[in-house]
Amino acid sequence: GPVKENHQGIGAIWAALLRPHWELIRDGEPLPAWMVTLMMAALKIDRLRLVYNKDSYDDAIIYLKFTEELQKEWQEEKDKKNLTVPF
Repeated sequence: GPVKENHQGIGAIWAALLRPHWELIRDGEPLPAWMVTLMMAALKIDRLRLVYNKDSYDDAIIYLKFTEELQKEWQEEKDKKNLTVPF
């Protein structure tokens, strides 16, 4: 598809996804791995709004599966750190 239109669409989606993580970005901290895989899935999904491409569907599904696994692990670790130990 058109290069400029493709990348403007991707930029809009990524900006929306990154908005909740602005403090990490501001502080120079890395994004969680699940966020990166979610962004890659969004890239593949955005490409599909312009043209059918089976590989983009396949890739988006794979990236979303990675996202699910990584975000679940991240959430479990986050939950563990917030637990208080009774004394």
